[in-house]
Amino acid sequence: MPCRRFRVSPCWTTEAPEAAASAAARTGLVALFPSQAAPLEARHAALLARLGDQPQVRQGNAWGEQVGLAILAERAKDGYDAVTPPP
Repeated sequence: MPCRRFRVSPCWTTEAPEAAASAAARTGLVALFPSQAAPLEARHAALLARLGDQPQVRQGNAWGEQVGLAILAERAKDGYDAVTPPP
């Protein structure tokens, strides 16, 4: 799999892209929608269980969490949560 950088450095690849993508999504969504943490955590846990407890899955999960946190940090001051008054 070629290495493609997306907002996180250094560019890194994983043998468990599903685990990485799920962890990144879960990390971001739980931070933005804490009231939905339980179902988000459950879906992520189910995916990890399906993939199995293997080193590459744990590594992909850890990388995905780092990606999610990096994206949240990058977006923290871009106004995504600004309230726009109605016209």
